[in-house]
Amino acid sequence: MTTHTHGSAAKRAAIEDSAAVLFAAHGYEQTSLQAVAKAAGAAMGSLSHYFGGKATLAARVYAAAADRLIASIEAVPRPRRSTPSDTVREVVKACLDWEIAYPRDRKLISALAPQVVETVPPSIPLVEIRLGAILATWVRPFVDAHKMRPLTPWQLYALMIAPALCVVDSGPAGPGDEGDSDPADWLGCLTDAALAGVALPPASSVKTKCSKRATPRPEDPGEFTLS
Repeated sequence: MTTHTHGSAAKRAAIEDSAAVLFAAHGYEQTSLQAVAKAAGAAMGSLSHYFGGKATLAARVYAAAADRLIASIEAVPRPRRSTPSDTVREVVKACLDWEIAYPRDRKLISALAPQVVETVPPSIPLVEIRLGAILATWVRPFVDAHKMRPLTPWQLYALMIAPALCVVDSGPAGPGDEGDSDPADWLGCLTDAALAGVALPPASSVKTKCSKRATPRPEDPGEFTLS
């Protein structure tokens, strides 16, 4: 790598890092390219050269945050004898760990997603689509074994990942606040909630609406009632 190329990569990284800080703190609309340039110690011409405009810069920052989340979920180990509970728990834990490791990324994804929807190329799926596709592949053996419901990728994302990503969305609670709780508590609660939506109960525990024996009423043999 030449010195010029290395310098260009470092300058791009500095601009993206500064933009990430400002987008997370102020949102898309309230962040100007002038503020990004000042924070990065770069000229406006450099921003235009590398990114073209604010929308493209925002898409780059969003993609970087999304890639870190995707990598966290893809790194979840999948044991050979996994159960639906094990799989859901590991996915939820990966989301919570990601928020601890990259506390700014959740704000970036929330702040920039509406803008990225309008500007990102169709060939680049949003994080929800990418994560839903991963989950659909993971749960397929459980669906085939009638242990999990045949849900769409969007439904899987909404039940297994979205709630975990909202846990710290409003910031950590202070000591004594009602929302103050241990991460382990969140892991158990979110896992149970997700399982309630995605897992099928054992066949032996399923009760039909007409579980009682149907018998004809004496006054009208042609009609049936439940006894």
